[in-house]
Amino acid sequence: MCGIYGQLRFKNASDREICLRRLSLLSHRGPDHEGHFSGGNLFLGHVRLSILDPEPAAHQPFGGDSQRLVYNGEIYNFLALRSEIPDANWNTRSDTEVLYRLLQNQGASCLSKLNGMFAFAFWNDKTKSLLLARDRAGIKPLYYRLDETGVEFASEIKAFEQKPDRLENLKDVLARGFVGQEELPFKNIQALEPGCYLEVNMEPEESTSGSFASLAKTVNAERMRQLQNPSLWESELERHLEASVDLHLQSDAPLASLCSGGIDSTLLSALALKRRKDIPLYHCGVEGSGGEEKYAHQAAKHLGVDLIVERMRPETFWELLPEVTWHLDLPIYHPNDMSLHFISRRAHRDGIKVLLCGEGADELFGGYSWHQDMMRLLKGRARLAGFGKTTERAWNKLRKLLDFGLGKPNFTLEETSRFAAAGLCYPAPGIDRMYKGYAFFSENFRAWKRWDEALAAYTDQVPAQDAPVQALLLENLQGHLRSILHRTDRILMANSIEGRVPFLENNIFDFALNLPLAAKIQGSQGKKVLKNVARKYLPGSIVDRPKMGFPVPWERYLPERPDILENGFISEWTGLNSEQLNAFHSGDSVLRFRLIALEVWGRIFAFGENPASIRVR
Repeated sequence: MCGIYGQLRFKNASDREICLRRLSLLSHRGPDHEGHFSGGNLFLGHVRLSILDPEPAAHQPFGGDSQRLVYNGEIYNFLALRSEIPDANWNTRSDTEVLYRLLQNQGASCLSKLNGMFAFAFWNDKTKSLLLARDRAGIKPLYYRLDETGVEFASEIKAFEQKPDRLENLKDVLARGFVGQEELPFKNIQALEPGCYLEVNMEPEESTSGSFASLAKTVNAERMRQLQNPSLWESELERHLEASVDLHLQSDAPLASLCSGGIDSTLLSALALKRRKDIPLYHCGVEGSGGEEKYAHQAAKHLGVDLIVERMRPETFWELLPEVTWHLDLPIYHPNDMSLHFISRRAHRDGIKVLLCGEGADELFGGYSWHQDMMRLLKGRARLAGFGKTTERAWNKLRKLLDFGLGKPNFTLEETSRFAAAGLCYPAPGIDRMYKGYAFFSENFRAWKRWDEALAAYTDQVPAQDAPVQALLLENLQGHLRSILHRTDRILMANSIEGRVPFLENNIFDFALNLPLAAKIQGSQGKKVLKNVARKYLPGSIVDRPKMGFPVPWERYLPERPDILENGFISEWTGLNSEQLNAFHSGDSVLRFRLIALEVWGRIFAFGENPASIRVR
């Protein structure tokens, strides 16, 4: 795992000193070695966190005079791909060299063969072209700025040294809690889309882009037919999980597992410990009540290993928030980001360089409550349809009256489509907060295309009432999950740790995206087939417990009238004084936290304040 920065200028030479300064802003991503190539119009920089083959021969930029590679990530099937390259004189044991030789011989056509998480830039001096690419799930970040002067790219936004100049894109902080990767608050800086590449040529000065892998196109009628037999579900999923964990355990550096005590991280920990006995478990709890620590201890006891615990306190929470914001580049979405940073910092002190994480299982197997709510309501509508439209309309009116003010989701298929296309997952409780957020800024419909593609992938392939739910899972995999992967990468890399996500692997995508909905959701329970596999490894107290989502009691930590909102970034931007802002968030703790997160971000990135000098309380 590493950090990369570079630029290709069409006319003028790259400024080496500026490039080196920008590369240094990524030093936390790769403390083991810094390397760069600077020549004429081209600069390629790399900071390395040595995981596979730590020897100097595997340092980057990798290659010679005619071709060079800077690369961030892991190609898990690199040993299998290595056998495809005949008569090669290998100089390293690294996946970097395998990727380099594949690009040498096959160019962009090799991208669909890669099973892993990656973002890279490959310079070919013969064709005077620079190829950028990113893995199909978007696990590894890659940003770029392309204009008439050339292209600049980096693993993190801060390396561009640009102040935010598209503030209207911050609307989603209040509406959804996070800034979508499609609409960054920095003009001309874009995230390369997952599964896509960008090729920039000097002669002539032009660029081409394309997709080499699409999760929506993974949905396949023939594969669906193969998976109609329920007797295959558990054995095939278990086989894929075991194979993925095997791939993700490849490391020459100390490796550990994050364990919340929930089903996803604990199952991965169990599968990993079945293969290696030297994997410690890390957990961040909280002082007092409200965490998951007792479940993590149950998991560790069952697996026969020690649990390493750090406990969050209110003081620590607020002390870490500005630091975490700087690393994220964007306003904090998850209050538990501080907990993740806290436990990652402990793992770094212990010498850990790789942490296994359970991200992706909820999106793949229907683990969120809104997935199950949507399925139940759609089935209810299908049953009511037999009694005619009048009965259905009457029932919908009654249901809305009963649900009013109780915080329960109530939605029709049409409403669900609109909300999913806005990236909101479902019409959430707290609808007033959503309206305030969108009134506060302006609306964004960029997620419509993603929703349309997801719905089209399943329409006519599965029963009509299943298609919207399957599409919602796929949309969440490509939308909601991106915010989670963003934070996991930034926070772990802030502590020089590589986060690995075994659920997000090519064969598991192929399995889960083509699996019947009945294998995922049953009644009010999600992740049916995953839980059935987990029962072979874990006690029922872990498999069947309610989902908690890495909780931290942040609402107890919130001040009623945050001092930081006085005369700051939001006041200057909106013209609202502190009294008006306090009235705006009054009675809504979620909105208050989001305003604080936005204020801290603005002070760091718009005002240029040092994160260490910012005091929230």
